[in-house]
Parts: sequence; structure tokens; C-alpha cells
Amino acid sequence: MSGIDNSVTMSSLKAVCQARIPVMLVGAPGVGKTATIRAMADSMGYSLITLLGSQMDPTDITGLPKGEVIGHDEEGKEIWGTVYLSPWWQVDILQKKKVILFLDEFSNTSSAVRASMLTMLQNREFPNGTTMPPETIVLGAMNPTEQAADGWELDKPTTNRIVFLVWRSLNEDWYNGMLNAWGNKNVSKEEMDWRRRIVAFLKDNPSFVHRENGETEGTPEALGIDANDPSAAEVLRYAWASRRSWDNLSRILAFVDKDDKNIQDEIASGTIGAASAIAFREWLMKNDVLDPRAVIADPKSVDWSTIEVSDANIIFRAVEELITKDNWRQILALLGEIANQDAQSLVASYVKDFLKKVMVSARAAGEGAEGAALAKELIRNYQVGNAA
Repeated sequence: MSGIDNSVTMSSLKAVCQARIPVMLVGAPGVGKTATIRAMADSMGYSLITLLGSQMDPTDITGLPKGEVIGHDEEGKEIWGTVYLSPWWQVDILQKKKVILFLDEFSNTSSAVRASMLTMLQNREFPNGTTMPPETIVLGAMNPTEQAADGWELDKPTTNRIVFLVWRSLNEDWYNGMLNAWGNKNVSKEEMDWRRRIVAFLKDNPSFVHRENGETEGTPEALGIDANDPSAAEVLRYAWASRRSWDNLSRILAFVDKDDKNIQDEIASGTIGAASAIAFREWLMKNDVLDPRAVIADPKSVDWSTIEVSDANIIFRAVEELITKDNWRQILALLGEIANQDAQSLVASYVKDFLKKVMVSARAAGEGAEGAALAKELIRNYQVGNAA
């Protein structure tokens, strides 16, 4: 089964979720399990409640005990007993119903906490006997035990209640998630610009997507690090590139002055590791030439005859991700200007995809007929099939 890809895994995940059986994604640290679940919840219109078992004790599942009158005897005297107050997350589930209950870092969850979850996993009942809403989905994520910090071996009563799926994150799936900010609609322009740069770099250098500790090139001195400085040596040892750390880097760099390369490089070294940071900086110096938004806004400001093919690929990848129902006319104007400057060869491999996205965007804006007419005027300049 080693050749299976995540399109199969996602289909399996959806089927298990529809059956309302608890499912667990098992994969190495930093491969995008948690981010995928966030994006999945957003696409379904579901709320996401995340429980970190490593930070919980059994009362976080069962609720705190409370003395209360639970009945009366034959003489009418009160009978007191112990009831359990529902934790906040159970109340939230009962109120919202359309919720993904995400049990993250499950292999770090103690046996006592897992034992308190058994009725929830088996019968979809909270410990106080309340039934979970039928809409609610229970799923989790875990690292293999040997890769988990303070990982626990799972007991048989727990494992027999769960469907386990291997999570292998394909680069292309992760690239799309990065460029979509995992469904987050409130992402700054600065962060999206860094996301595009990172994805473009990793598409050109896929070996840097995931590089665990020790996968660096050269000595500390070759990486510009003082081997006699114990603090610097620790940073070199602990910072490494993963899908998670690249995502973190895109969010951090959004708050750094775009011209302050020293701070950018220091943060990158401490987030993705020195070797990856150096390679990323070298790539930026060569390829980070034009702001794609500026290109869309004013294509005449660019002398397309001076643009290298490698740089054009970076620019047009970013432009393609920016096509919306609000700027489809500008995209056509960009293609028109490139043709006017006889530089069609730079964008030739992107034209069909551009025109398809333009038509989708024009229709979304209620302007499909106008979009089709304008696109047809461009087609003969690029000698491509009719995408309208």
C-alpha cells in the first residue's frame, strides 16, 4: 500500500466520517495533518473543537463531580448523589451540533484520559450519558509512537474502536492548502505574498519541503554559524524544515519589514533550519523580482522582453492564484499587453489555464458573455484552443 496517495486517503476519511465512526490519521510530525483537518472543517461549514490529550486529565472528559439531589425515598426524603458537570466542549457540541471533535496528538494522551473517552468513541455518548448529536464527527491525528514526544502505546480497547488511516501528504495537495491559507479568509496581503514565495521556492526545490534534524549540508561554519556558541549550536540542531514550519514561517514573516533581510533570515533559520533558510534566501535573490499584484494592476509598467523565462514562471504562477471575479478584465489586459510586446512565449504554457479561470471568474461575476467575447479576441494572438 506504500504507493497510495492522499486522494485515496481523503476519500476513505470522508467515508468513515459519514459512517460516524471515529477515525485517526497517523503520520510523521509536521506533514500537515492538523492543517488538513482545519481546512476540511471550513469546507464543510463545521466548527472545529480541538482537544490535546497530552494536556488533559480524566476530569476534562468526564467533567467535575458535584453533589445534587437525584431523587427521593418512599418517605419523601431527598436522596443525594454525585453528578458530573459537562465540560465546555461538550456543551459547545450539543449547541452547535455540526462540529468536528478533533483529538490531536492522540498518541501523547495518557491511558487514564483515553479510558475516559471509551464510551464516547464506542457509543457516541458523553460520560454523563448524553448522546452526541448525529451531525458531530469524531476524528484525530497522531504521530507513530516512536516519533511522538512522550508517546504512549495505545491499548486494545481503544484501538478496536477506531479506524486508522496512514497520512501521506502529497506536495501538490499541501501547496494548494498553503496558497489557500487552509481556508482562512482573514489572511493579510503580506502573509499571502510569503505563502506564494514559499510555494514557488518549494516547487523548484521539493527536497526542502521536509528535512528532519541532521539533514543539513556542510559544517556549522559553512552555514555561517559559530560552532563554539552553544546557543547557536542548539538552534542549528533543533530547527528543521517541515510543512508545519514552512506554514509558520509564512505567518511570521508577514510581520517583518519586507526590506529587513537580516531579521527575515534569522527567523527563517530558527524556523526551517539554517540550510533551508540559506537556500530560500538564494532563491529569493534570484527569483523574487516582481510583485504579481503590481503586474496585474499595471502590465505596461513591465518590459516583458527583459524578463527571464525562470522569472516569468514565478510571476505567472503567482498571477494564476490571484485570478478572481473582481480582476478578470485585468488578467485579460495583462495577456493583451504581453502580446503587444511580442512576448507571448513567456506566458504560452499558462494561457489556457488563465483563460479557463477568467471564464469561471467572469461567470461568477455575472459577466460570462462579455468575458467570452474578450477572451476570443486574445485567442488568435496566442494560437490556443477556444477556452471559452
